[in-house]
Amino acid sequence: MKVGKFKFKNEVHYFNYIMQRYFRKTPPIPTHIYLQFDKAEDEVILSKKLIAANCHFPAILNVLAHDKHEEVRNIVYQSTYWQLVGKYQDVLGFGKRERKAFARNESKHNIFILLMFEDDPEVFVEVLNNPAISLTMLVRYIQLLQKRGRGRRDEHFLRLARQALNRKKDQILKLSLLQRLVRHPAAPKNVEAILPFLYKEESLLKRTVFNTLRRVDQEVLKRVIFAAMNASYFESALQQFKAITFLLEILQKRRQTGNLRYSNDPSIFLPHNEYLWKLLMRKRLNIVKDCAEDLANFSNILILAYCHIDKDSEIRALASKILSVEDILEIARDITTPRKIFVEIIHILDNHFDENIVNKVQELRLLETKRLKEALHEMEKTVQAYIDIIFQSLGYDKINDFRGVINSLEFVNKQINKYEERLEHTVNSELNTLRDVTSSIKGVFQGWIDTIYYETSARTLTELEYVNDSIEEILNLKDLHHLTLRPGTSEDVESNIRQKAHKIWQSALSIYLGRIKDLSEMLQRKTLKLARLYDRNQNFIKDFKEALVELETDYKKQIGCTLSVPCRRCNRRGCAAERFLKESHFLIEQLIDNFGEYFNGQSDLESILQSSPDKLLSQPKS
Repeated sequence: MKVGKFKFKNEVHYFNYIMQRYFRKTPPIPTHIYLQFDKAEDEVILSKKLIAANCHFPAILNVLAHDKHEEVRNIVYQSTYWQLVGKYQDVLGFGKRERKAFARNESKHNIFILLMFEDDPEVFVEVLNNPAISLTMLVRYIQLLQKRGRGRRDEHFLRLARQALNRKKDQILKLSLLQRLVRHPAAPKNVEAILPFLYKEESLLKRTVFNTLRRVDQEVLKRVIFAAMNASYFESALQQFKAITFLLEILQKRRQTGNLRYSNDPSIFLPHNEYLWKLLMRKRLNIVKDCAEDLANFSNILILAYCHIDKDSEIRALASKILSVEDILEIARDITTPRKIFVEIIHILDNHFDENIVNKVQELRLLETKRLKEALHEMEKTVQAYIDIIFQSLGYDKINDFRGVINSLEFVNKQINKYEERLEHTVNSELNTLRDVTSSIKGVFQGWIDTIYYETSARTLTELEYVNDSIEEILNLKDLHHLTLRPGTSEDVESNIRQKAHKIWQSALSIYLGRIKDLSEMLQRKTLKLARLYDRNQNFIKDFKEALVELETDYKKQIGCTLSVPCRRCNRRGCAAERFLKESHFLIEQLIDNFGEYFNGQSDLESILQSSPDKLLSQPKS
């Protein structure tokens, strides 16, 4: 393989070379400082020329490539970086829609450039799905991103790359299966097993299936076509429509290359029109006509959306009579349309040949983005509301009051200590008495706080059940689909939106990290108290502590955390808040399940507050 004046063994060699040298290579200091010179003009030009000749940082070379001095630009143009990478970067200047199109169909040079420098997750996913990115290349990309990646964007891209790697592995297995099925077409089950490959959306899989089937023997293809005519082999009319459309593309390609066998038998071929072609076209038209009978079925709406971008004018005209493009867009606009259907309609009509329709699709996408932003804001406010409600129960209102008293007393003592030397000459004995009294009062209030922490009355059980329901609601909110208003599941929301929603959800929780840790501590105290009183299992406390350690280990494994620092001391507040909220949910369920029957009697706190002042002051210090 030759690129400019450079030769490589193959595409993988070229890919590994440019990725190793230039991918995520950033200068040690910002570019504008790196290229800032306090010298004479001639010396500045000389310095820039030296940098252009020896530097390997893409950010700096891209700036020098547009320098006002021609001799500096020429040196950059002759550099290895520019010959292999820089001169192909024009693709990054196009709009998002055009870049997505390039990512699907463009040459390998531009695909590699998009993989190295693309910032938009949607375009990046299209690049990963391009067959030009082999399994070996993807593995190398992941390895380099793990070493050189920085920030949340690269973390997100790393997740997308790993997902693409799993998809490609799965596709390789599926293609291996397809090859075996094609080699043994006589068995009806084998032909039936080929059909799912005809309506799969994965671009690499679809393209390989296309190339495989357009080269198979005519008899094999005919068996597949006759099987595709049978609606019982498909779960929906949409799947059958996609399969038939795909087969028509294969037939069209075979006709263009002359691979389709002709016959004089009128039962097999009509004059000048292949029988198989007509058969598929007639079946596809019938499927579209049947859509008019049930427009409440979203599967039929998607069929009509596909018809509006079809190359066949007859199909487009028939679809327009049943349901216009504007009507389909109004269905997508309707908030009761499921999220999954909305996304598919937008994805389909984004490829419409009419620019006005594409603009309307973009407007609809912007409207949905606005709705999602409002949903994210609502989610943040809802999390905060639930947290506030939780910490108004379980005696936390009294705990806060009592802590306020203790803090006030400590503040008073601290202020008095500032003037201790002056006060000793005038009120020495009274000062000592004051310290004793404040210490006793602090001990009483701390005793009340401890009483609340160990509270196991019947009222506490009721409040625990309520708090548990509130925590479950908070945990459900991170999936976002509860607030998007559209029907569907969390999996119907795009991965990048789910990731953003999760970060905002964690951010809302992080404000209350201290309180959530405190809730976990309270629940542990209640559990250990009841275990000592009522559980005869001597190993319960040991098992309980091991369970808490296992909770943290499982959580870290789930989120891919490799930090050795315990969650309690971790600086990632949002992540830690989620961890302790889940722990609190676990502890409440264990309390209710194992010791629910032992929550009874009057509140100890109420009996203490109703006691005489003398008795209050006689309470032991904590």
